[in-house]
Amino acid sequence: MCSAPHLHLERHAEAAAQAIRANKGGSAVYGVRRNAVQAVHKAIESVGSSFHAVLAGEAAEAAVEALALSAYPSFAAHPWADDMERAYAEDQVAATRASAWAEISNDCAWLDTSTGRISAPTRLSERSLRLTGRDPDRPHDLMHTALRFLPSVASHWEVWADWHQRRVEGHLAGFDIPGDKGRGEDLAILIRLAAGSDETFWGQGPQYVNVTLGRWLDEARARAAGHRQASDKAEVEAIARDLEHQASPEARIVDGKLDAGPNQRFDAPRYSRDLAELPSILLVNAEVLRNSLPTNASGVVGRCLDAYRDELQVRGNRPILSILKAMTSAIRAEVFVPPSADLEEQPDRWRLRDAREWGAGTADLFKSFFRYHLDLISHFPLDPEREARFEATPVDEAAASGSALTEPVEAVAALIRDLADRGFATENIVQIIEAHQRYTRDVAQLPPSQDVADVVSPKRRHVLSTAGFYLSAYAVLGSTASIAPFAPALLDALRSAAAAMLSFIR
Repeated sequence: MCSAPHLHLERHAEAAAQAIRANKGGSAVYGVRRNAVQAVHKAIESVGSSFHAVLAGEAAEAAVEALALSAYPSFAAHPWADDMERAYAEDQVAATRASAWAEISNDCAWLDTSTGRISAPTRLSERSLRLTGRDPDRPHDLMHTALRFLPSVASHWEVWADWHQRRVEGHLAGFDIPGDKGRGEDLAILIRLAAGSDETFWGQGPQYVNVTLGRWLDEARARAAGHRQASDKAEVEAIARDLEHQASPEARIVDGKLDAGPNQRFDAPRYSRDLAELPSILLVNAEVLRNSLPTNASGVVGRCLDAYRDELQVRGNRPILSILKAMTSAIRAEVFVPPSADLEEQPDRWRLRDAREWGAGTADLFKSFFRYHLDLISHFPLDPEREARFEATPVDEAAASGSALTEPVEAVAALIRDLADRGFATENIVQIIEAHQRYTRDVAQLPPSQDVADVVSPKRRHVLSTAGFYLSAYAVLGSTASIAPFAPALLDALRSAAAAMLSFIR
């Protein structure tokens, strides 16, 4: 049963439809359309803003649009009464189906008559979208209406709804085929559409065409997914080889025991006169900074200064470079606003996150500390190659958080301690993995950094460095016949932990 407002709206809508029927095809069709739409708007205003009234008003206006601009003879007014949403959909089925099919036919006709059949699909996808001369951004455009209704009427229309939406949004590829590198699958489908004849394809009607196209897309997506998985696997394997080759710390065997230290190639410095003095200068800076931190300073800053100082005390001007860089990366993230690319190597121009937290002297010490650190790093000529790998390898930092990051590290650390207790690992590697364990707990709590592809955040650096270290340790331990038989659990843990780190790569 219609309520009084809905009856009132129905009368306005029916009057609009009758006016269009009487004038369709005439020169005054646009004036009729305008008057009819205004009548519908007045009806909406008189009814109010309830959900059903607005829905019915949209239905009436869409019906007016369909008749005024396309003059579809199949239109028959429905009483917008009990089931507003059903009536809205049903009033549009014939109009939207015909409109969508007309647009599809236009594109395919263009393909069919175009010269240069191989390049035609690419050129079609680059053409601006022209919906029978109308503006695609209009909310009641018939093709947009088709997007809303046709797939709900018959699911096979979804293929063309997607096609249209992608064109409106400016995608180069006509169809959504994840992993379709170079658009090979997309272009192949466009060529098949262009080559289809009326007798064997287009003349079979919309359902046949749509279902066939849907099958082609499913097959293309399956192929692309297979290629993508193979490509992704090959890419991760290549990254893993680089990380193992560049690992810092790097695993090794010393006096028949598992040990770790600087990477023999990438952590090898180019000596100069000032290199001998830099570790001592940095030790003093780190010590003074550590003792000058205010009580409200982040605990991460103090622990990183301790680890930096410990590494220099043990190895001087031949440090495990990734330890120094990880510690300074975390300190900088806590103390300074991320500098722009042109200021990366100008600490004196970096801005403090909160100047009130640090005194002027402490702030100056931090800048001096980073100046000397960057000077030290400049003595390692191969390090830029490793940095390029880190910059080119983004990490899912949200996933690399909490126990997902700490548990693999904890498992490896416990088993290396056990190996040392049995006389198969050095005390040096135990100290390295314990420091690594502590830092992992800090990094695991960090929120994801801003998603900038070539910015190496503390968490990204730690994940990739850890993967490299574990891959290095697995290779060295597995090839050492005097130790490997006594460490099957550690080998399994190293393999699993390396896989976990690699799984965070995006």
